Amino acid sequence: MSGFKVGFSDIIITPKLHLPMGGYGARLCNATGVHDDLFARAVYFNYNNGESLIIAADILSFPLKAIKYYRKLINHQIGIEEQRIFICALHNHSGPDTMGLIHPLRGFFRSSLDVRYFLKLGKKFVKLAENAKMSSQEALVDAEKRVMEKRLIINRREPLRDSKYDVGVIRFDDLQGNIIGFIINYACHGTVLPSDNTLYTAEYPGYLIKRIKARLGKKIHVIYLNGPCGDLNPNLFDFNVSLAEVDAKKEILYDGPGHAKGNFKRAREIGFAIADKALDISEEMKCIPITDFNHTFKSYFLSRKYLLYEKTVKMHLRHLNFKFKVGRFKLFWCIKKPPIPYPIDFIRKDGKYLQEAEIHVLKLNDIAIVGIPGEVFSELGNRILAKSKVKKTIIAELANGSIGYLYPLEDYKKGGYEMFLSLDVTGGTYLTNKAIKLLNSM
Repeated sequence: MSGFKVGFSDIIITPKLHLPMGGYGARLCNATGVHDDLFARAVYFNYNNGESLIIAADILSFPLKAIKYYRKLINHQIGIEEQRIFICALHNHSGPDTMGLIHPLRGFFRSSLDVRYFLKLGKKFVKLAENAKMSSQEALVDAEKRVMEKRLIINRREPLRDSKYDVGVIRFDDLQGNIIGFIINYACHGTVLPSDNTLYTAEYPGYLIKRIKARLGKKIHVIYLNGPCGDLNPNLFDFNVSLAEVDAKKEILYDGPGHAKGNFKRAREIGFAIADKALDISEEMKCIPITDFNHTFKSYFLSRKYLLYEKTVKMHLRHLNFKFKVGRFKLFWCIKKPPIPYPIDFIRKDGKYLQEAEIHVLKLNDIAIVGIPGEVFSELGNRILAKSKVKKTIIAELANGSIGYLYPLEDYKKGGYEMFLSLDVTGGTYLTNKAIKLLNSM
């Protein structure tokens, strides 16, 4: 008897076509079709009756208040402690709008967030958790990471960095040595498809999971966690493209007319490449019993400021327009009183606006999964990995909320739209240091 159980489940979460899509400010229309279904996937852990749950969804991002709402539902129905429920988004730009910050209202009193979809997600997450728990069985575990040499990603702010990231694999076997499932980790923005795509799709993570199931069988479970990819775009050029050539015209890395555009073929190529690398890694893994399991988290409150990285009339107007949109959105919420919490997480205290940020760490033997609630720049992710005392550490971004971009102080000085969609200047460094401290305290 190992004393450790794991269970997996998945559920379709594709919404109806009337919903606005999220992720791109240039896309104003609703979804027009479904290319492939969106999923939420869960992995349930039980070690000596201590339960934890991870849910990963093909969604842009979730506000923390929505996460807390879903946790309460799961706790009430399934009994898993709320603080041991870890919910993350894969930052899919080809799914429904779940934040409402780009275009909060359509018309004056029509929200871009569909309350009914939020409620349906809650019911589906409860079912997902229930199925994962019911399917749990005694298991062994191992993990390994290796760098992806193929140039699947490009740092859109600094193309010459030649960014590369490890493919992380956590493998679970039954007591007879048969594979139960995997947790796969890589770091790449969910932006292969451009803003003129109006079809729902799970993007490259969907292809990744399909590839593994095609090679190993449909009964094998796979859950993907997206790593620190705040500044890492999918490579939409030749995989052997000259980075100097890209750097000379790096504005084309951003979505817009005449800029680089991906397609479903490239999403498949990226997903398949990650999957094949993960399976190569898994072939040499030897799963062992769990002797150490822990799940901890801490909350931090950060000052919320609107950052004007350019002192121009255009930037000031953009700032005022954003505040006006948020104000209308809050007024809408107060009048309509939907049955879910107001999704924007600002807390007013002593005349300041604060935002809560949770950091979670799950530890299984010499394996750690760190959850950060924002779009983490790769340099900050590398700092966490370099300073971690846990041998095999992986990072999941946009976990348990979304507080915008998290970047090093040096990047603020360089400007860019990411600064506008962020906390104060030091927020990224602050949370990085807190994550390292929490990780190394376990």
